[in-house]
Amino acid sequence: EFELEEGDVLDWSKIEETERKLVNLQFFETQEGAFPPKLKHGFQLEPIHGTREADLLLQLEETNTGFIQLGGGFSTDYGASLNFEFKDRNAFGRAWSYSFAADVGSKRQSVSLTFFNPHLNNTDYTNRYGVYYRRTDKIGGKDFSEKRIGGTVAVGRQLTKEVHAEIEYRLEQVKLEDIGN
Repeated sequence: EFELEEGDVLDWSKIEETERKLVNLQFFETQEGAFPPKLKHGFQLEPIHGTREADLLLQLEETNTGFIQLGGGFSTDYGASLNFEFKDRNAFGRAWSYSFAADVGSKRQSVSLTFFNPHLNNTDYTNRYGVYYRRTDKIGGKDFSEKRIGGTVAVGRQLTKEVHAEIEYRLEQVKLEDIGN
């Protein structure tokens, strides 16, 4: 996310771009009411005594990146259901994200686990993995119930600052049951 390398000549536009990227990650606290958004502590210059050089210091305060949701509902098609989801957008401080979700009801159940790495081996390449299980009973005029077990693997690349391309492979086993009963 940093536009400057160690030893580079100070270019404040690169520092502003770096701050914009860090703010957009939504991993760090920002100043209340600032527009455009600014980091809570941000960058500071510290002169090196006896030289014409300075160190550029960055102080960050991590914000909450985890999310837990617990809910329930009722649908005329699916009946009653409970759902649970846990996500973290900055796992282990490495910008990895993962989620676990479950939806359990009388006519539908699903469980999924996903993982995303936005900088595979510190490059512009990304990778994403997912596994899931879904079971749906006969509903809405369908004459069968189904079970789906599968997984996905994806590799992507950041092409420009605004464009990301990704290719995904999905392997899924679908089992139809109670056909016409």
